[in-house]
Amino acid sequence: MARTSEYEIENIFIDRLEGIGYEYIDINTYDDVLSNFRNQLARLNEKKLKEKGHDASFSDNEFNRIMIHIDNKSVYESAKILRDKYVLQLDNGETVYIDFFSPNIDQNKYQVAH
Repeated sequence: MARTSEYEIENIFIDRLEGIGYEYIDINTYDDVLSNFRNQLARLNEKKLKEKGHDASFSDNEFNRIMIHIDNKSVYESAKILRDKYVLQLDNGETVYIDFFSPNIDQNKYQVAH
C-alpha cells in the first residue's frame, strides 16, 4: 500500500480549494500575513474609504489603530470583533466604519496558503 506524504495531501487539499474559487497565496512570514490582511481589508472597504476622500489603502498609523483593536484577544473576543464594524479614525480626522467581513459572501475573498 502506497503512502501519501503530508505535503502531498496538503497540495491535493489546496488544489481542491482552488477549484472552488479560493486564491492560492504565498505567505512565508508574519509580515506577509500582515501585509495580505492590510491589502484585503483595504480592498473590502475601498468604496467607504474613497467616499471619505481617502486612498483605497491604510496609512501605517491607521493600520496600527486597527491592529491594536484586534490584536492579543481570545478566540471568542476575536470572533466577535471580526463580525462587528470598527470605527476607524482616519489620519485626516474623518471616521469610517470598517468591515472585516462582508455579509454578502460573494464580496469576501477566500484564500489558502501552505
